[in-house]
Amino acid sequence: MLSTLLTHQIIALISTTFAMVLGTEEVKNENDHEAKLEYCHTDVSSATVGPDINANDTLKSVVMILRHGDRNPIGVGNSNKHWIGSLGQLSNAGKQRMYELGRYTRLRYKNFLSDNPDECYARSAEVDRCISSASLVLTGMYPPNGAYVWNTCLNWQPVPIRTVPRELDFVLKPSDSQKAIREELEKLNEPRVILDKMRSVLELAKRDLGLDYTNFEQVQWLYNDLKCQYEQHKELPDWYDEDVRETLHEAAVQTQLAFTSTSKLRALRSGPMLKEILFRLTHDNILDSEGVTHIKKISLFCTHDTEIAALLNTLSVWNKQMPGYGATIYFERHNDKDYGEIVKMFYLNGPNEVQELKPYGIYNCDLDTFMEIVNNVERHGTLSKCDTK
Repeated sequence: MLSTLLTHQIIALISTTFAMVLGTEEVKNENDHEAKLEYCHTDVSSATVGPDINANDTLKSVVMILRHGDRNPIGVGNSNKHWIGSLGQLSNAGKQRMYELGRYTRLRYKNFLSDNPDECYARSAEVDRCISSASLVLTGMYPPNGAYVWNTCLNWQPVPIRTVPRELDFVLKPSDSQKAIREELEKLNEPRVILDKMRSVLELAKRDLGLDYTNFEQVQWLYNDLKCQYEQHKELPDWYDEDVRETLHEAAVQTQLAFTSTSKLRALRSGPMLKEILFRLTHDNILDSEGVTHIKKISLFCTHDTEIAALLNTLSVWNKQMPGYGATIYFERHNDKDYGEIVKMFYLNGPNEVQELKPYGIYNCDLDTFMEIVNNVERHGTLSKCDTK
């Protein structure tokens, strides 16, 4: 009882701190002007840990797939606005967000994780903001404690992060590595419909901002770049109003739906990632490049909103809201006394409570069924058969 009370007190303390840093409290923005950050990702005051997580007696392994933190825009056209850090890199708010996500994850699995960072496998897309985000999450997850304190002046310890060259990364950035995705998209009518619908906005962006975006994928680039500037309170043209913001969001959603609209695209976009998730969930002992075996309890993969959305849509659990900065999917393998080996799926996106998802409508999906899901997506891009439980 005392332990439960202390847990809730700790959650409340972190919640208050997190809400003050990234919530609706006024803070100094990166131009030293007071502004409200309206894009809080994980307001822990409402993102509860959950009683079944604190029990942890059934939990065997965890895989988390997360989007990088808040960033500077990539395309700024003819803008002469000042940015803290280079284009495309994490903003200070993004750094704080990812660190707090790590602290939240540590609290969520406090009875499962140890102080030893060797139990974590971490991999990032080969993009600076993703690598930095993974590093910050790991810093929040594994602050040195006890025998792991190596420098009393530095509350940090190194955790290895692996990357694969973008042109070879089928898991975290498949659209950059697979020509087959491009060929499949060219067969679709949806990209032309999206581009025609957004042509007037693209022309305004070119005229007023110098952003020359001409294909349907770049509609999402425009959505993200203008969103970055809006959230960092940069001056934007009058036409970038609430209606245009909503129109751009809807176009970004339609772009993601197009990316997973055929069985082949689902297989290409999400098949490799699902295969990797299954491998990490079911293999506790991992042999490294030097032949040493490590026990891995948790695996972390840092990627982009496009891959998060593709994975959610492939598993039929996407609510058609673009994943926010730091959006995280948790896959958990449990050994349940009633169901046996099962896989649970949770989603953290925005200042709401963590949501349990049911891939293909399946609650407490047994491991064999999850394997069937993965195998069928990889082979066919869809689920051939599966009973709802």
